[in-house]
Amino acid sequence: LVKVLGVNNYGIYVFTYSVSNYFATIIDYGFKLTGTRDVALNRKDPMALSAIISKILYSKVLLAIVSLLILSATIPLFDKYNESYLVFYFSFLVVLFTSFFPDWFFQGIEKMRFITILNLSSRLVFTIAIFIFIKSPVDYIFVPLISAIGGLVAMIGAWWIILVQMKLSFIRQRTADIVKTIKESTPLFLNSLFPTLYNNTSAFLLGIFGTPTQLAYYGAAQRIVEAIGTSAIRILTQAFFPHLNVQKGQSKAVGKIFFFSGLILAVFFIVSAPWIVKYLFTEEFGPSVWLIRIIGLSVLFFAINDNYGTNYLLVNRQDKLLMRISMVVSFIGLSLAFPLIFFFKHWGAAFTILLSRMLFACVVFYYARKIELSTKSN
Repeated sequence: LVKVLGVNNYGIYVFTYSVSNYFATIIDYGFKLTGTRDVALNRKDPMALSAIISKILYSKVLLAIVSLLILSATIPLFDKYNESYLVFYFSFLVVLFTSFFPDWFFQGIEKMRFITILNLSSRLVFTIAIFIFIKSPVDYIFVPLISAIGGLVAMIGAWWIILVQMKLSFIRQRTADIVKTIKESTPLFLNSLFPTLYNNTSAFLLGIFGTPTQLAYYGAAQRIVEAIGTSAIRILTQAFFPHLNVQKGQSKAVGKIFFFSGLILAVFFIVSAPWIVKYLFTEEFGPSVWLIRIIGLSVLFFAINDNYGTNYLLVNRQDKLLMRISMVVSFIGLSLAFPLIFFFKHWGAAFTILLSRMLFACVVFYYARKIELSTKSN
């Protein structure tokens, strides 16, 4: 895909994707965690499960409408990308279908095979369509549309399993119930929103202060680390989070798995970066080698974040503490992002990710250990 689109058009695609990612966080609103937790605790009660999926779906519909209105009002502000306005809407479709994919439900009932099968089906549709329809750089406009179609396939399949095979149903929700659901998930929404301020805003600010070419260097590196590294850690989190809600005593063993997984992935990116660029990108993407190494190192700290944040603090109902940590660290990361990206462009964006994740890891580790020692002493 990178080879066909070229550096400049790939940079435009990365920018529109970064804008849409803000709305992914809004529509999800922390339900990936609250939904997983609620489903895990009520997995044997069909009526309770029907109520949970209904509350979350109604809330997501409301949030999606608000997000679309905000996007439509925002697009005219990006003069540099006005000619690509359709790409913004196609990217929003990707976010929409991905956000309505109920992976949190399957995680809660610990039937991960459904997520794997549906995601593989979606990616297969996307990959085949890319080879068929994307032939030249001007076709970049259709890349997010093809990705959205793949997401739609996965979303429809998931809800068919829930509603037809598992025989759950939607229960009409009152406005007060929707508001209550959104309010209860607000701490975890903020917990996921604040890291977006330095993760996603790095690409966004680079798109504003830099050039599409510089954004392409960073975007290619960030995407490959995301696809291999952080996605692997998220899969571990999805697998262990519902289990740890029931078996809290296994947190130490799980912690070792996360640490060594993050370490192995970080070393992999540092060593293999030149070969990744050589075989997956083009010679134009030379600067991406060191960007992969810098962002790849952050995977170790990302693993520590997920282990001590999601798998310990959230499991022990420390939602608000984790929210406050995310808030403080994310604002520090955002404060770093502006000068680093303004002066150092793509290099500054990569170091923003690394430094922010490093700080986050140190803080969540400190508080998790403090709570653990306090619990033992009591």
